[in-house]
Amino acid sequence: MRKTLYIITLVILALSCSKKSLLPEEPSAQGTGVAAQVMVLFAPGQLGDNGYADAVMSGLYSLKKKGGVFPEADALDVRFISADTYRETLNQLTSWLKDNANPFSGQPYKRRLIVITEPYMLEWFDEHYAQFKEGDEILVMKVNEQDVREAASDYFLDGKIHGLNISAAGSARAFCAYMKATDPDETTLPFFRLYSEQIVSHRDSLYEVFSKELNSKDNVFLYPLSTEASEGIFSSTYESTALEAAFQWANMMQLAYNMQTNSYAVVDLGAANAGWDYFLMDAPETTFTSLLLDARPMSLASRFIITRDFGKALSQWCVRWVRGDRMPEMEVHGGWDGYCTDNIPQKTGL
Repeated sequence: MRKTLYIITLVILALSCSKKSLLPEEPSAQGTGVAAQVMVLFAPGQLGDNGYADAVMSGLYSLKKKGGVFPEADALDVRFISADTYRETLNQLTSWLKDNANPFSGQPYKRRLIVITEPYMLEWFDEHYAQFKEGDEILVMKVNEQDVREAASDYFLDGKIHGLNISAAGSARAFCAYMKATDPDETTLPFFRLYSEQIVSHRDSLYEVFSKELNSKDNVFLYPLSTEASEGIFSSTYESTALEAAFQWANMMQLAYNMQTNSYAVVDLGAANAGWDYFLMDAPETTFTSLLLDARPMSLASRFIITRDFGKALSQWCVRWVRGDRMPEMEVHGGWDGYCTDNIPQKTGL
């Protein structure tokens, strides 16, 4: 009986510690802890999208499994911030910036890396860059080289800020080729995104690629779901939630197709992609064709997906960083190196 109670006590203690430490495990070395930390900052409500954000999270977990293959990963303390609101996110970020002590040893980390999952979140640091410690660096996802250079100049972060992105341009061209092969008379394309370009500058070049392939920007119609960026992806000025709005849009697309307009749609709504999928699952006879960015695979004939492996890209980037490699100002992957895949049929052999 005592032995049973002892084991139960150990299990309870282990669970209570896991809530505080999140991903990292207490080092088994002489209690000195690790020298480097990676903190990933998610936008409010971003996790659970079954796409981009969840892929980033899987990359974090894979870092803790790389110890046998990449011993450098053992030297990492991996954590993340995922709050419900902008204000709560900022409070947690401020606390992290002020305290760079290793919770296991009490000694400061020699190096820290904060990973920003959305480019617009850089603005949240406006009043906090002065709090960065020596050895702190930033990695921003889904940006371009110009963004990185401007941030380095604006915030005096030369050599301390980096960019990481995955191009889906090849998949976008493949989708346009599919459109032309299956419906040569179709020249317009609705493009549903979470935010307008005025709020979030998208750095994936998809709008430019679609416009070029369809011969004019006037043939690509951008529809933003939300007019607010400050409170996360489920906030908008509309009465409905992001998921409900995506569901309604899919219904509207079906209606538009029945009226012989717009046979295709491109959907990039983050977690709200699920709302689009709910419609497709409820209406398997749907005749218009959707292309979803960073969505989970599903066996629906009217649905194609582009998958960008940001988890793998982030994991490998962090391994090189903690190893001490000289990290590039900007790193871009794509279909050419296997980081971007799709299930779009080729132009020939449809």
